Amino acid sequence: MRKICLAALLTGLFAFGAFAQSVGSGTPAGGSNYERLVSQVRAGNTDVDYKALRVAHSETKGFSGIGIDPKERGKLAEMIRSKKYKEAIDAAEKILATNYVEMSAHIYASMAAAELQDKKKADFHQAVYLGLINSIVDGSDGAAPATAYTVISNAEIFQILQALEYRRTGQTMTEDGGKRYAVVTAKDAESGQDVKIFFNIDIPMKSLPAGAGRGMPPRPRN
Repeated sequence: MRKICLAALLTGLFAFGAFAQSVGSGTPAGGSNYERLVSQVRAGNTDVDYKALRVAHSETKGFSGIGIDPKERGKLAEMIRSKKYKEAIDAAEKILATNYVEMSAHIYASMAAAELQDKKKADFHQAVYLGLINSIVDGSDGAAPATAYTVISNAEIFQILQALEYRRTGQTMTEDGGKRYAVVTAKDAESGQDVKIFFNIDIPMKSLPAGAGRGMPPRPRN
């Protein structure tokens, strides 16, 4: 079992890939469990049940298991490169307004806030990112279907690979015990070893249009 720290993610942040497609992120429903949990986090409680928050987001109206518009993620990266830190924070908050579990938005907001010497905001978004990503890896190692990482979107697959410093070399889909899994082959950047990682993709597959379940969610670009 591995717990992810921020340093691992920042190693290759600007190589952060985009998806082949883009769709809506989901809109919070009034009084929903998702909205309640987001309100708690925004109020400063960064010790919420992040797994419950992610699952609640997957139940919002318009949710898609593919991910946000990759152009928006690219714009955030470019704002950081161009030192437009205030604009980066504003853009990240716009994304988080409808998709509070989008980890890249929290990371870029944290980076921008740190550059603006706003330690409180930087630490806040860092804590939320770590809460979200560790809610996926805690209790799992991705080595087999029984210990697969359970994700709510294809975006989370790439975010896990990025944080663990795995470079994807291939991806297939399999079924086991009535559940569907993305099986990713990758190379460990630190050891150079080839690894195979299992992701439970039942939630993102449910969000696909009728008849699309036989296919594979779009692969994230490395």
